[in-house]
Amino acid sequence: MKECVKGCAEGVIIEVNVTPNSSLNMILGVDQWRKRLRIKVTAKPERGAANQEILEMFRDIFGVSNADVAITSGHTTSLKTLIVTGMTVERAIPALMAAIDNED
Repeated sequence: MKECVKGCAEGVIIEVNVTPNSSLNMILGVDQWRKRLRIKVTAKPERGAANQEILEMFRDIFGVSNADVAITSGHTTSLKTLIVTGMTVERAIPALMAAIDNED
């Protein structure tokens, strides 16, 4: 998990690999080859719908406001970089691990 969650001055950077148009929203774990968190979202990759669903997923996981989660790169690709401001790596990793363990 540490390979895809890194600290920065503003908070944490999370590298993700997204599969849109899935049957469920879920975090699958870490892609060891790409060093990214693998996630699935139900939204289609049209007009930013999948990106919005990704942001909502991470807001729920971390319990932060809309302004605290943003996609910094990869808006039109499956490989994305997110920033969560005000978060620490020490708090982010357990929250993500719990989300992986609790997905249906």
